[in-house]
Amino acid sequence: MSRGFRCALFGIAMTVIARVGPWAWPGWPAVKVLDFALAHSAPSVAGSVYKGLGLVVLILVNAGFWAVVAYAAVFAWKALQPVAHRRG
Repeated sequence: MSRGFRCALFGIAMTVIARVGPWAWPGWPAVKVLDFALAHSAPSVAGSVYKGLGLVVLILVNAGFWAVVAYAAVFAWKALQPVAHRRG
């Protein structure tokens, strides 16, 4: 598996944990986007199609954020390893 695919899986896993887990912190990127969006619009006016699209966008934002965090962590880990111990 490539690093990008593993990071994408990590982002999806964090999104699932945010949804079904007892903690709120894995979902904070999507919550911040939702707070920003609700500051400029009223969700009660939107139709069900727009609400569904909004939910998909929030899932993509959350999964994408955690995938980028995981990729940055992998990149930092690779950069900090001595050259002799790198596996590729």
